[in-house]
Amino acid sequence: ISSLGIIPYLLLRPLEGGPGIPLHMAFAQYKKVPCAAHLWSALGGLVWAAGTLSNALAGAAGFLSSAESYAIGQCANLMAIFWGALYFKEFQGSSVLVRCLLVTVCCFYVVAIAFIASAA
Repeated sequence: ISSLGIIPYLLLRPLEGGPGIPLHMAFAQYKKVPCAAHLWSALGGLVWAAGTLSNALAGAAGFLSSAESYAIGQCANLMAIFWGALYFKEFQGSSVLVRCLLVTVCCFYVVAIAFIASAA
C-alpha cells in the first residue's frame, strides 16, 4: 500500500535529483512491457514471499532460533550482490578499489550474519 504513494512521488522527484518522469509516461512504459515479463516478476514476488513466510514460520515454530532464522533471511541481500556481480557483471569495468571494497563489504556482511546467528 505504501508503494502506491512512494513510487509516484519518487518518479516525480527522484532522489538523485534531475528531472522526474510524469506518471502517465511511466504508466505507458509499464504497459509496453511484455506480459511474460510481468508474470516472471509476479512469480519472483511469490517465491520471495514464500521464502519470507517459511523463514518466519521456522523461527516461530522452534525449528530455528529467532536469531538463526533472521540470519538466514538476511542472506538474501548477499545473494543479490553475488548475482549482480557474478552473473549480471554489474561491476565490470569498475576500478580495483571498487572491487576490493565490494569484497570487503561482503566479508563484513558474512561476519555480521555469523554473529547474529550465534546469538543466544
